[in-house]
Amino acid sequence: MALARLQHAQEPGKQFNKMAVPLQQCTKQEQRSVVTFLFSEGMKPIEIHRRMRIQYGDRCMSRTRVYEWTEKFKNGITSVEDSPRPGPTFTAVTEDNIAAVENVIQENRRVTVKEVASLLDISVGSAHHIIHYELKFRKVCARWVPKQLTPEMKERRVDACQELLRRYEADLHNNARPHTATATVSTIEELRFECIPHPPYSPNLAPSDFHVFGPLKDARSGTQFRDDDEVRSAAHEWPRTRPKEFFSRGIYALVKRWRKCIELEGDYFEQ
Repeated sequence: MALARLQHAQEPGKQFNKMAVPLQQCTKQEQRSVVTFLFSEGMKPIEIHRRMRIQYGDRCMSRTRVYEWTEKFKNGITSVEDSPRPGPTFTAVTEDNIAAVENVIQENRRVTVKEVASLLDISVGSAHHIIHYELKFRKVCARWVPKQLTPEMKERRVDACQELLRRYEADLHNNARPHTATATVSTIEELRFECIPHPPYSPNLAPSDFHVFGPLKDARSGTQFRDDDEVRSAAHEWPRTRPKEFFSRGIYALVKRWRKCIELEGDYFEQ
């Protein structure tokens, strides 16, 4: 039924974005069948998810799951049923909990497994299983990111790094001096600075992630704080005690990381 409606929606002269009857009630197997059908017609995963989101609304499978199933179909898997998994059974591993965990991570990519479990009232084991085996996330520079980047994500990372390297080398050729100003939105607008592109899921290409937060965390490890104000005060005080060279090293490390990203064709790296 779901495939028939989608086929009807693609007929010449028919409305593309809105079907006569929204698919609010469906099984996950039906949605996977829709993914198979659209993928077989050459549609990209991001477009498949966009179309399905319009029709299924909040019941639509996540974008991560769409990418996962298109990879399975690409590798010759034709069944839309779940494969039996060895090991312990987690009763809290449901479609609703998987979606809830993904929402928590999207809102705070530094959240811990224990915090996810506490927020959703599920066991730590279930939270760990959902994050690592259902959503296939891992941590890079203390942030949750997809365990396997899609070809599109890798391409965006490489494109951004190539553009940034081009600008950097052009500035060197023109003897342009690096900008030095307070990194606030108001100051950037006042000085008419341009915000350089930054691809998603790329904490290893952001100096704040790979250069600042780690040492800050190490410096404050074991410290007991009485309230949030003390935490904020300590976090603000630490950067003020760093020499200028500390921040310069983080900025200039970007060039090496851009080249590394291009060399690895957009894949992740830590160092």
